[in-house]
Amino acid sequence: MALREVLQFPDPRLKRVSLPIPEVTDAIRELARDMIEVMYDEPGIGLAAPQVGEAVRLIVVDTEWTEDGVERSPLVVVNPVLSHPEGKIVWTEGC
Repeated sequence: MALREVLQFPDPRLKRVSLPIPEVTDAIRELARDMIEVMYDEPGIGLAAPQVGEAVRLIVVDTEWTEDGVERSPLVVVNPVLSHPEGKIVWTEGC
């Protein structure tokens, strides 16, 4: 399959409200596989479904990955929930 296009700001599709995923189906598994492929191709350490034009709550991340591709440990998160942590977290921006 061809790689999905990564949408860029100010594409209006990025503003759509993402829907929860009620069940992990074969279509969701395929979307996750596609997103992982795009994430590594970019290269990046994470990608959200809206960035590839899908308004669903799905993200893929790999904080272990390096551009030489030696370590690959992708994580797929369905219906992620953000909470506001106490204190300060310092992290290097990936893009």
